[in-house]
Amino acid sequence: MPRATMRRLALLLSGIGLAGAAAVGVGLATDVLTPQTAAIVVAEAVIITGVAVGLFGIKRVDRRVREELSQTRTELAAQHKRLKAQLDQLGSTLTLGLAAADGVRAAVAEDRVEMLSRLAHTSEVLARFDEGFSARVARQADALELARQELQRIGSRVENVAADLTDLPAQIMVPVDEALKAASARQTRLGNRLYAKLEARAELASLVRPRVPIPPLGGWALDADVMYFIMRAVWDRRPELIVECGSGTSTLWLGYLAERLGVGSVVALEHDDRYLDTSRELVRSHGLEKIVEVRHGPLQPWTDPADDDGHTYRWYSADVLEGLTGIGLLLVDGPPAAAGPQARYPAGPLLIPRCRDDALIILDDADRTEEKTLSDRWMAAFPELERTLFAHGSAHIFQRSVDQRM
Repeated sequence: MPRATMRRLALLLSGIGLAGAAAVGVGLATDVLTPQTAAIVVAEAVIITGVAVGLFGIKRVDRRVREELSQTRTELAAQHKRLKAQLDQLGSTLTLGLAAADGVRAAVAEDRVEMLSRLAHTSEVLARFDEGFSARVARQADALELARQELQRIGSRVENVAADLTDLPAQIMVPVDEALKAASARQTRLGNRLYAKLEARAELASLVRPRVPIPPLGGWALDADVMYFIMRAVWDRRPELIVECGSGTSTLWLGYLAERLGVGSVVALEHDDRYLDTSRELVRSHGLEKIVEVRHGPLQPWTDPADDDGHTYRWYSADVLEGLTGIGLLLVDGPPAAAGPQARYPAGPLLIPRCRDDALIILDDADRTEEKTLSDRWMAAFPELERTLFAHGSAHIFQRSVDQRM
């Protein structure tokens, strides 16, 4: 019902109620109405007046309801607006999230392809090394057993020969006896060296655990006992920079130990393209690229400016020395002897000044005549150095004297 109509109806009912009350008063005064009739009329007037009052109350309630409905409608509109903004923002976020998820899925797919490729390549390298590794170990064990048996036979022969020669004149017996003793001593040293190599190989395995098999030591590579001595030196000293002239199996051992210690890096210098590719491939297959760098340095003529005789050597190109300062351990195992007389001599004047005061310097193959000569020349050029001979003289070890380090 419209509010204006309700208002008019309420006024009308109020008027009727008042008129009825007035008529009752007049009727009672003039004795027109009996008390019973007057009571009925008054009751009806009261009811009509109550209805009128109720209509006025309904009007007020209706007004409050309408105000509250209007306020509720306004609040609902504001909430709808906020909800729509939140939904829009959620939609944008969801769109960005889906795009990022697509990017992540694509990156993961690329990484997975690369990892599968790398795993396949590593498996191929592992298979190639594993083909001859077991056979080589077996051959070395057989060779050691044959050497031991040969030593026993030689010892028996020496005893038999000595017994047979007891009756010879002294002037003949003395040189023969000395020769026999020297031969026996050489065989003993050979047996000891073979045992030391096998023992060192086992100790190396206790220091690091390669992820794939490492090519065997010995031959062109460092002997196992020399390698183990160097690894122990790295373990004790923990140098921040290791430089190796030449590359190969020893490069991998040094890289694995630096990785385990969590300190230091290895830089290997290599002149031969074939060995360069092989060494870099080995480093990659063992996952040591962040620790080991194999630098290519083709052999070039070099003359020592401090040398008056003007002798020219063939040594690594000068650019391989870039950034090599603060060397903590220097291993000189290249270039090979085929590069020329005393091919490893330039490592002294070029790299020793780049070493730390407490650096350790190792010259391999020092049992060869030319390495012995250049070792003496280094001692003359750097009088602050002290030199010791590794077991069997196969390596010379240099370091500055304690007084020179202070």
